[in-house]
Amino acid sequence: MLVGLLGPRNGARKATGWANLPVMEQNLPAGRLAAARRFALSIASCIAFGIVMAWIKGNGAGLSDAVGNISALWLLLPFLAGAAARSRHVLIGALSGLLATVAALAAFYFAESFVLDLGQHSWLTDLSLTMGTVVYYAERGLVTGPVFGALGLWWRQRRSVTPP
Repeated sequence: MLVGLLGPRNGARKATGWANLPVMEQNLPAGRLAAARRFALSIASCIAFGIVMAWIKGNGAGLSDAVGNISALWLLLPFLAGAAARSRHVLIGALSGLLATVAALAAFYFAESFVLDLGQHSWLTDLSLTMGTVVYYAERGLVTGPVFGALGLWWRQRRSVTPP
């Protein structure tokens, strides 16, 4: 009875992932596994986007500040996340756009706490100051993320330039 709990008798080990947990492939069908990987890659890309944009924006004004804050790139992000969703349901595209926007904004302001010179105090104070700003943009992202995510999914389904 205990032998069955410990694993196969022939000594062959099952593939295990992080912290010796069974790999996701063993638990999910191939289509869902591909969707989960695509979603994880999409969110990781959004986090990287937020960090890179904070680094480009920097602490000063001028061209780098304008490029770091350009809204077209921030709207393209949920559009691409929605297009990557590959679902039939517009709600999935909207949710993908929302999560992409929130992940990128959180990463951007987290990275800003390292980039900006906000005075002589601890990094936790800098983090608190930068995250206080995220509320303003996150409220707008609650609208633009789902809208552009749904449009991205719609575009992928129809490959059309004109909206519905």
